[in-house]
Amino acid sequence: ERQLRGHADWLRCASFSPSSRRIVTTSGDSTCKIWDTNGECLLTFSGHDGWTRIAEFSADDETVATASKDNTCKLWSSKTGDCKLTLSGHGSWVRACSFSPLTSLVSD
Repeated sequence: ERQLRGHADWLRCASFSPSSRRIVTTSGDSTCKIWDTNGECLLTFSGHDGWTRIAEFSADDETVATASKDNTCKLWSSKTGDCKLTLSGHGSWVRACSFSPLTSLVSD
């Protein structure tokens, strides 16, 4: 049994990378974390001002998209944790986001 410990609030989502070597989690603590499959935290993404609802890896494993209660979707480098882009302008929580399976296009 393996557990992912490190968030300060309960988990909202957990998703595997396309390679199945990493897992991204979202939490009520407004962060996202990338873990290896042994349960070691590799990166923490901080930058949302509300619960993070969902996170997904891009097909090329290079980018993570996150959706949040702060009415934004963010794109992050899955290697460095740097925020690449913030998609704002939503009138309410962003409850979902996903990448096209064939490209790095994102919808929110």
